Amino acid sequence: MAVKGHAKGGAFERKISKRLSFWVTGKPDDVIFWRTASSGGRATQSLKSGIKQDSQVGDIGTIHPDGVWFQKHFIIECKSYKNLELVAFLFKNGGILKGFWEKLRKESETYKRIPLLIGKQNFIPEFIMCTTELGKNLPIQPFLMTENYYFIWLDDFLNFPYKKLKTLIEKGGSYGV
Repeated sequence: MAVKGHAKGGAFERKISKRLSFWVTGKPDDVIFWRTASSGGRATQSLKSGIKQDSQVGDIGTIHPDGVWFQKHFIIECKSYKNLELVAFLFKNGGILKGFWEKLRKESETYKRIPLLIGKQNFIPEFIMCTTELGKNLPIQPFLMTENYYFIWLDDFLNFPYKKLKTLIEKGGSYGV
């Protein structure tokens, strides 16, 4: 059963890597982003020894110079589950999504990057979960927002031009780092 879950997660990470690559270059065959070693596990293990693996943090990293800016500013965690327990997260501040978000927030603080959780749950389109600090500065309508989180459809995020995101982030602000 665990192998099936890892295969599903790996396939989701590859799909998101390709979509992000297309978003950056506009070319369907370019590969700018790809899965990091052990989906960020290498960075986690190295950090326990006091070594930061900046290029291996998160589930997706860059393998091309065109992706360096994005990786310097963001950590991406990808989660594709039958049930991410969104209701438990939103109304009880619990569930598996809570654990994923807390881990990502800690990594974002360690590496001084903006956390983005890209999720997929059965019967719900792919979405991005981000901090309110980032979400309220994006000209993208969230499908759900709370005091601390913004939920944006992935398609809407990827329709926001990459160059405009760079300009927005470079103007400054903490955005949840």
